[in-house]
Amino acid sequence: MPLGYGVLSSGNIDSNLSGGIVQVSVFKEWGGTTQDVSRLIERCRDMGLRYVIHPVGYYLSETREHERAQTLDFLRRLAEMSPDAIIVHDEGAPWGARLEGIFERCYVRAVEELSTICRVSIENAHNTPDIRWFWGRYAASITLDIGHVEAAGINSIEFVNTLDNETIEKIDFVHIHKCNGKRSDGSNDHWGLDDQCRELHALRQLLKRKKSAGIIVEVVEHDQILNTLKLIEPLMMEEQCS
Repeated sequence: MPLGYGVLSSGNIDSNLSGGIVQVSVFKEWGGTTQDVSRLIERCRDMGLRYVIHPVGYYLSETREHERAQTLDFLRRLAEMSPDAIIVHDEGAPWGARLEGIFERCYVRAVEELSTICRVSIENAHNTPDIRWFWGRYAASITLDIGHVEAAGINSIEFVNTLDNETIEKIDFVHIHKCNGKRSDGSNDHWGLDDQCRELHALRQLLKRKKSAGIIVEVVEHDQILNTLKLIEPLMMEEQCS
């Protein structure tokens, strides 16, 4: 089970941080480019690190012809750069309901097309309270974001303990961070872990059931990444020795 951390496509990989996997996150709203991603991928290869790509803000359910063509072209290029996986979000209809009609068809077609290039793993981000239904309907591979579970007002320990075996089998990646109060931008998660937080204990419970998932620390503050990695490493050792 590899352990690593996420970096923005505009950022850099810290050779001082331990880790066996790097997630390169590329945000549409921040103007991420394939050149930015390629630069970080080359760095991962040089360092012998496994990597995945995480596009954010690129909607697979986009129905407008021009915008959809642009989105899929960009995502295809990312998929070709990531032989392991790309991680995408769950989505909903524009009016807040579950995907349906043309929006559902567009989402499904995009996942199917990208899956011919690399693994497509679906993360809970849009509507975590309904994610079991979404995963059951659309996901062949799952990225469980434990921090987003807590941010949605759900006890992450109970959530993990009540996941069915079929869902557990589909989990290939885990995003881990803490829900710990709002920042100036309104977000309330992506903080570093502490040894008492539910997110850490939920991860421990998950590792008892799923030992092969890649664990990716998604923490905004750089100085909290190392402390979070150090808290997770003993949990991994426990499960490897059990």
